[in-house]
Amino acid sequence: MAKSGSSLLHLNAFKGNVEILKDLLGHGLDPFQPNKQGDTSMHIACRRGLQEFIYEVTSWCLVKGITAAQADVEN
Repeated sequence: MAKSGSSLLHLNAFKGNVEILKDLLGHGLDPFQPNKQGDTSMHIACRRGLQEFIYEVTSWCLVKGITAAQADVEN
């Protein structure tokens, strides 16, 4: 984790590389884990307009049975 508290998912959200995203999610990284600024990788992706990244995280949530409310409560 970087000094900013950012994980590889946060850093990847700046680039929007969906193939790396899929790999990181497959290895158990949490797309809703906030960094020190309180941003999740989804916050970053939304601000940057990375639609494919957002779609992949949303699809991952559907497969895992995670709702937005659950993601918010868990963090």
